[in-house]
Parts: sequence; structure tokens; C-alpha cells
Amino acid sequence: SGGKKSKVNPMVEELDNTPDYAELVTLLEVDGDSILVQPDNDLEQPQVYSYREAEANGQIKGRFAVGDLYSIYPDNDHRRVSICINVTELRGQWFYDMQQHRGMQFEEHGALSSINSERYSYKEWKLLNGKLYLYYVDMQQVSADRHEFLVEEAEIFAGGEGVITAPSQDMLQRTGTRM
Repeated sequence: SGGKKSKVNPMVEELDNTPDYAELVTLLEVDGDSILVQPDNDLEQPQVYSYREAEANGQIKGRFAVGDLYSIYPDNDHRRVSICINVTELRGQWFYDMQQHRGMQFEEHGALSSINSERYSYKEWKLLNGKLYLYYVDMQQVSADRHEFLVEEAEIFAGGEGVITAPSQDMLQRTGTRM
């Protein structure tokens, strides 16, 4: 078996070894410019955070909806949120080609799958420190080893149905109803 050896992508290893300071929380209440959230580990008491700074900086991704799951990136004093991403709204189908119905399906626990895509095979998504990363394989350079996957940082934009921009696909648009 003298097959060509694929290159390990150092970014995959780097992301795997980067500590994540964001917290997964469930939204319990919105009160003025503060949110009351329950940390996902259920061991901690509900926490109150101001979201004014995140809102001013355009870093609230998605809508506030009680019961939804969020990834929040708190500032150093753990009283304010710098970045707030609605993970519940992130799940579902996003398309980069509406006519050909091409895109990707975001599922729970970081699972990501392609929809009608010949060029890219999407594998997983990860939120790390308030940033969204997409892991995928270019089908012209097939790879089975996770450490060989291509990775890109995508940008989530709030508003309307939602938009994600990813370098490989320009712009992804949300369709359909909330999951």
C-alpha cells in the first residue's frame, strides 16, 4: 500500500488543545439589559449577566428565547457577556445555493452534514471562545482522518433568518422554521 500520505492539518490539533472559556447555558429570563441563565452543568446556581456590551458590539447572534441553549463568552469579572450565540437557532439547515438546495445541516453535539454538495463533505462544527469553526473535507482530496480535515472560521451574523459567512461558501442562509 504505497498510497499518498495526507497532510495533518495543524489547525485541527491547535483547536483541540485550545481551552474554551465560553459557557453553555439555558436562557431562563430576559430582564432589561440582563439575562438570567442556568449553566448547562446543572451544578451551579442560575447566573445573571449584562448583555449591553455584547449588543453594542453586534455580538449577540440570534434571538433571545427562553428555554434556548446559548454559548456565552463572559468577560473577566463574569458579570457581562462579550459574545452570546443562540445554539438552538444554529441547529438546522443552512444553504449557500438556494436554487440547487446545497448547504449543510447543523446537528446536536457538533455533528455537521452536507446537503447536495459535490465539492465539500462537512463533518463537524465547533463553537470555541465565541467563534464558529467548520470542519470539512474537500472531496477532490479525500481524507478519513479527522486530523486531516480542513477547518475554517465562520462568521455568524444576527438578524432576519440569520446568515453565516464561511470562506469556502461565501454566505449561508437559514431556511425553514426553528428546530
